[in-house]
Amino acid sequence: MPGDTQIGKATENLFVIEDWHNLCTQQDKILMAWNQNFLVITDLEVTR
Repeated sequence: MPGDTQIGKATENLFVIEDWHNLCTQQDKILMAWNQNFLVITDLEVTR
């Protein structure tokens, strides 16, 4: 998992980070849900 410094450098000149939250206690659940949503969406795109 990248740290905040790595994310900041990678997104510099691409995005403006305006609000940053520490989701440490829920991070695993959030990332797993995002991954599942991504898989569903990409599968829909592939099957169209």
